[in-house]
Amino acid sequence: MRRRILFYMPDAGIPGPDLASAVARRSPATECVVVRRGQGDSPRPQARVAVIDLPAAPAEGRDLTLRVLSDIAPDLQPDAVVVAGAPLGSRGELAPALAAMSEMSRPPERFLVLTAHGLKALGDRADGRALRALLAWYDHVLVLGESEDCDAHAPPALRDAGRVGLSYVGELSSPDTLDRAADRLVSSGRFAKIL
Repeated sequence: MRRRILFYMPDAGIPGPDLASAVARRSPATECVVVRRGQGDSPRPQARVAVIDLPAAPAEGRDLTLRVLSDIAPDLQPDAVVVAGAPLGSRGELAPALAAMSEMSRPPERFLVLTAHGLKALGDRADGRALRALLAWYDHVLVLGESEDCDAHAPPALRDAGRVGLSYVGELSSPDTLDRAADRLVSSGRFAKIL
């Protein structure tokens, strides 16, 4: 049985194809599709990872690519969705996609990958909408940082909610961080049950 993971990478600071490659190595029966804003490095030739490059988000005006995720997710029927960066995307583009996914007959497991800085930003009052979106829409948060450095910066609402799993997988500069993130991703919740 093939499994599918849809990655959405609006944050260029998190290497989506490398994370998807780590997942594919950990779970050979998994198909990984990476949707990212702008262009970046291609996955290694042997990696079983497809990459869809969307144009970079315009600084102003209408962004015609915002519907792409809402269209892709129901067609792909992913078992899990991984978002890197802001819970709602760079311009709120994930709200309709997350709503569409929740209406699927078998909603996917939803993961958010944050840097330590992104985790801290969720605690700012200005990011209250993003924190509410995280608590409402996601099952797990994978933080690219060490717990002793980051846990004090995690918003109390995230720690107290108990609804969202919170895992620290190490600094991105560490060579095995992406492998640890992949292990957490494929061994979590409903997704693990279909492996």
